[in-house]
Amino acid sequence: MLSAAALSSFQIPAGVLAILVIVLAVAVTVLLILLAATMRRMTKLERRISKFLAGRDGKNLEEILVQVVKDMETVTNVSRETERKMSVMIRKDNDKFSKVGIVRYDAFRGMTGKLSFVVGLLDGRDNGFLINSMHSNEGSHVYLKEILHGESVTALSSEERKALEEALHCEKGE
Repeated sequence: MLSAAALSSFQIPAGVLAILVIVLAVAVTVLLILLAATMRRMTKLERRISKFLAGRDGKNLEEILVQVVKDMETVTNVSRETERKMSVMIRKDNDKFSKVGIVRYDAFRGMTGKLSFVVGLLDGRDNGFLINSMHSNEGSHVYLKEILHGESVTALSSEERKALEEALHCEKGE
């Protein structure tokens, strides 16, 4: 440590002291300018925050957030109800005949032309029936065969198998 006597003998030349004072004055001035600019920015930010928190038409932020949460709950409830209704509609749609396969053929190979036909009607679960109408010169015969889960309980002719395959591969509504 320096003693008091040593400090008193320590002398700064006047020119150096003047430069030191000028440098400090410039530094203080720059710091004051920076402080003023920072305070100006802070004031603008405070105004923007106040405006944001005041909300529209006098509503504050909390009221807006509460309303947004209520709206989201409403949308969620409507969405659930819509999903439930769609599920019911899909189940009902599965019970309607929506898949069709049709095959025209000549039952007696050249005697009557392609006047005979098989129509396959299936629902969404591949349940339904085949209607086979065989036309001949003496008349027509109609046969009905039940289809459960895409399979027939009784034997099928090649035309009936083809109509069933068409119906099974038919997209709903085509």
